Amino acid sequence: MQNKIDNDRICIDAIDREILALLNRRCELAGAIGIAKRQAGIAFVQTSCEEQILADLAAESHGPLGADEIAGIWNEIFAANRLMQGKPLVGYLGPRGTYCEDAALREFGSVSLLTPFESTDAAFEAVSTGVIECAVVPVENSTEGVVARTLDLIGEARLPVTGEVVIPIAHCLLTNATELAEIECVLGHPQALSQCRRWLDRNLPGVERRASPSNARAASAAASTPGYAAIAGERAARLYDLGLMKRSIQDEPINTTRFLVIGGQRKPPTGNDATLILAELKNQPGSLSRLLAPLQQRGISTLRIQSRPVRTTLWTYRFFLEFAGHQLDEAVSRALADMGQESSSLFVAGSYPSRQAGVLEVFA
Repeated sequence: MQNKIDNDRICIDAIDREILALLNRRCELAGAIGIAKRQAGIAFVQTSCEEQILADLAAESHGPLGADEIAGIWNEIFAANRLMQGKPLVGYLGPRGTYCEDAALREFGSVSLLTPFESTDAAFEAVSTGVIECAVVPVENSTEGVVARTLDLIGEARLPVTGEVVIPIAHCLLTNATELAEIECVLGHPQALSQCRRWLDRNLPGVERRASPSNARAASAAASTPGYAAIAGERAARLYDLGLMKRSIQDEPINTTRFLVIGGQRKPPTGNDATLILAELKNQPGSLSRLLAPLQQRGISTLRIQSRPVRTTLWTYRFFLEFAGHQLDEAVSRALADMGQESSSLFVAGSYPSRQAGVLEVFA
């Protein structure tokens, strides 16, 4: 009997070495496919393809391994192969030189492959289709309020929210002019122009102000047009070869923008987290107060409330509610269960490490 066990173990060792060689070969091929996907703009993660592989393998198996066992083994193989396909692909609202890129660099570092998108809509679409793993998008500015389009897209796409990035905004006046008197036009994103209104009124009265899709595009245009200036970050001056005439021209010294990470891996509790939910309420008196009651009963701080119209139904609104704690915390989990009873629809967008001390903010 011992001889048989020893012989079987020798066979298993040989099979393990063969499996290892085949898995390494599979990883090499997965890496090559990842390069080809990136070049062709094909979805980075194709769940339907993996599901078909599992179905085919289950149909082929005539041994003791069933569909569940095969799925357990191959899902680990799939995960390892995804790592072989390259660094995380992170999208942001471009082009290069935007504050959104600054936020993406702060959150993911330069080791990630950052991809600019023309619009927030395009970034959401890329995450939804698997072309990129996640995206960093603006959601709120401390002086200009929320970015409504980002909230609408969260409600429509129902992608997980997995992170928060908060960065101070220091607007600079970038130009190749040598003095203020030479400037004929100031370009900038509408919010940037608004955030610098008083400074522009004092220092460049009567000078044309022209809106641009992004501060980076404003910098690019100013670099190629004599007499033009742009409002953008300091890094944009280096990227677009512009002179930095004035730093920190924003009217409010604490000007800050908050970004959310859409897609990617959900984060475990850290002890200092925030949770974002979307709730559609029953059209009844006191429905909002009843939605909030489970939080109050458990001492959970409400950080933000924002309402947005549900476009498919007239005069119906979706509430975006952000509060302290992680959805896996016992108190939060119980509160969410009770809140679900008070909603006609409730979606937990995600929990993530909180980057700021929150107070209740209500936006009309």
